[in-house]
Amino acid sequence: MTTTSTPPPTSTERLGPVDFGRALVVSGDLDPIYIALHGAALPPEQLRRWLLAYWCFYSAGVASRISEAEGAGFWSLMREADREKWPRGRERRHFRGAASARSVEWLAGAFPQPESAIDFVTDGPVGPAFSRFGRVVTYEAISYRVQLWPAFGPWIAFKVADMLDRLGLVEVRYSADVLSFYEEPVAGARLAAPLLGLDFERHGLAGVVAALLRELSDVAAPPRFERPVGISEVETVLCKWKSHRAGRYPVGLDTREIRHGLADGRWGETARRVAAALPADLLRAL
Repeated sequence: MTTTSTPPPTSTERLGPVDFGRALVVSGDLDPIYIALHGAALPPEQLRRWLLAYWCFYSAGVASRISEAEGAGFWSLMREADREKWPRGRERRHFRGAASARSVEWLAGAFPQPESAIDFVTDGPVGPAFSRFGRVVTYEAISYRVQLWPAFGPWIAFKVADMLDRLGLVEVRYSADVLSFYEEPVAGARLAAPLLGLDFERHGLAGVVAALLRELSDVAAPPRFERPVGISEVETVLCKWKSHRAGRYPVGLDTREIRHGLADGRWGETARRVAAALPADLLRAL
């Protein structure tokens, strides 16, 4: 028996940034793990543990397994995952060795109840933007607090804010220039500008982001679909489109990779529950 995988799109199949962004959202492949977590409806305390483990290892399977433990048991599994080199997502490939060991020990000491790490990030007294009643925070406040944690830099801080917002734990307010601090969306915007009729040197990142927001204004942001696509979704579009343009990212790739990672029998019932809520795989690359 032979198996085949969908090949990357050929140069004639590659999409422009607007069509690619639309395809990502419609297919569910923009951020499929957000859709899966929203659909899985984990108990609130377990969701908080899941998120903390995911931000460390960036593996849905690892996060699912660790999230099933509470208190000291959670930290015991975190140490085991680090020591035994459980999978890390490529985005967190540097979370290993002495750096990850130090980070896990620091987090365990700071947050004996792991759920409280989320409260620290979202509800601390960092300026007037925090509102205990409205649960509205600024991206800058979240980013600052996350980067107090060892081995947590600007990129993972952005993902922390994005996941908290999209899963409805808080409402995050982004400044207009937030993406200018990240290399990948800027590089993607530079490539996308001429396809949007823009001169990057003249219009800059802000012009590209504004153009994409206009073009995708009729598309609702997953997983709650309560607002149009916004800055955080454009960040993902630009990063993934940059890879798509180079032939490395067919629409649906993220969904298939997450599904494959969750299929490992080591990760338990939560992994099966999350996998069942993933978007359906595309039958072909778009």
